[in-house]
Amino acid sequence: MFTHNNHPVLPQTPTEDPEERYDPEPRRDWVRAAMTLSLIFELLAISGVALYSPHGDFDKTKELLDKLLPALTGLIGSALGFYFGSKSSNA
Repeated sequence: MFTHNNHPVLPQTPTEDPEERYDPEPRRDWVRAAMTLSLIFELLAISGVALYSPHGDFDKTKELLDKLLPALTGLIGSALGFYFGSKSSNA
């Protein structure tokens, strides 16, 4: 089927039903929770490796922890603050 100026007629896209719109909020909740849990797991893993380190060089381990733990705890605090701050604003 062609129009008056010889262009093909494209099929019409169906109109969206307002009841069936995509809601990204459950996906956002899942991503926020996954990021927060992964940061907490990293904190526990780094602390565990530092505590049970077989090489026995306490000075190098302490230096490593002095660099990693403040950054990681800052990330965890930011993630938790963002997660719970956004949850309370929606309620």
